[in-house]
Amino acid sequence: MKLKDDALEGKKQGFKVDDDGTSRFGTRLCVPSDEGSKNEIMAKAHCTPYSIHQGGTKMYRYPRESFWWNDMKRETAKYVST
Repeated sequence: MKLKDDALEGKKQGFKVDDDGTSRFGTRLCVPSDEGSKNEIMAKAHCTPYSIHQGGTKMYRYPRESFWWNDMKRETAKYVST
């Protein structure tokens, strides 16, 4: 919520809130600090038939195109290592 409030007040550069309340960083969708949502996104990036169980850096590229959250790179590397 703080990010959304800061974006609405113009305190966060690059962040915006759409008319429907969706938070974005540039064109990427901001994912809330919900482990379930993040894990679902990372699982989809890691376990699709076309991904061939990529390493952390390659796996990070797919969700980075559409999604954003704090510490995304670190959390992706941790997901791949477990």
